[in-house]
Amino acid sequence: MDHFSPSNLKTKATQSVAMAHPSSTDLHHQLVKSHLCSVSNIALEIAKKFDCEDAAALIGLLHDFVKYSCAFQRYMQIIIKEQSSHYDPDLDGAVAKQLKGSIDHSTAGAQ
Repeated sequence: MDHFSPSNLKTKATQSVAMAHPSSTDLHHQLVKSHLCSVSNIALEIAKKFDCEDAAALIGLLHDFVKYSCAFQRYMQIIIKEQSSHYDPDLDGAVAKQLKGSIDHSTAGAQ
């Protein structure tokens, strides 16, 4: 049986530069595509024990898919601006601490 391969997923969304996790030390932020594919590959490996690789790989890909949303990407941009000292509260609006936890990025993945 051929198994689902997240590396073969080619969609407009996965080709974007949306960020999943900002780096606190440099400009090498983790992209959503990279995060989802990494989690998918880990889930696939674990699921081999249960013979359900396809489902696990798909769940791994979808678990944080909503991180592509405009609201979450705006939050990532604010964090990065704050870290790089290019943040101007008069121009950029809310600070990251105010937004933390207010953007629901987990419900869609859990459904």
